[in-house]
Amino acid sequence: DFIVAHGVSAAIGGQNVLVGSHHFIAEGEGMACDAMDEAAHDLRRQGKSLLYVAREGKLAGLIALRDDPRPEAGEVLDALKAAGVTRVVVLTGDHRETAEALHRQLPQIDEVRFELKPEDKAAMVAALKDSGRRLAYVGDGVNDAPALMTAHVGICMPKGADLAREAAQVLLLSESLYALPVAREAAMRTNTIVKRCFYSTIGLN
Repeated sequence: DFIVAHGVSAAIGGQNVLVGSHHFIAEGEGMACDAMDEAAHDLRRQGKSLLYVAREGKLAGLIALRDDPRPEAGEVLDALKAAGVTRVVVLTGDHRETAEALHRQLPQIDEVRFELKPEDKAAMVAALKDSGRRLAYVGDGVNDAPALMTAHVGICMPKGADLAREAAQVLLLSESLYALPVAREAAMRTNTIVKRCFYSTIGLN
């Protein structure tokens, strides 16, 4: 069973096995995770995301995943800012230390919000909209779907989860992040052409 924003539950060899976030295992299921705190801290400082594994009501271990930024990420963020994007905010469900490690790798990021559930991401997107900003949200996971729907423009990568693809208004056709500044430039150019055609038609009439 897949539990959105928490993890998975399965019966393996007659035993109940849970794999998911610290929130899911420690708070949701009430299992003691203190024995892994030091190891978890060291792994998160390396920028790794953690999955906690429990079996029959007891913590069995950790799985550490390293999700490195795409090699083009820095250049793409520079290009977007040069094109007029004023603020880049990362919204993630990862732990604070993992999120801060990402921020150190990509100084172009203006702000990182961490340990967010799907509804938290959507609420923050809504708050940014209410402050008067025009907002594009880029995501590809199930947890991104509410935020994709809340933003002015939701943009999904081509291999995103089905729910994210359905929630987004724009589906990129290239797996490269370079598609983002290209898509923005194409949209701005199209908008200019439409306005010129509209005003020309009004003027001629």
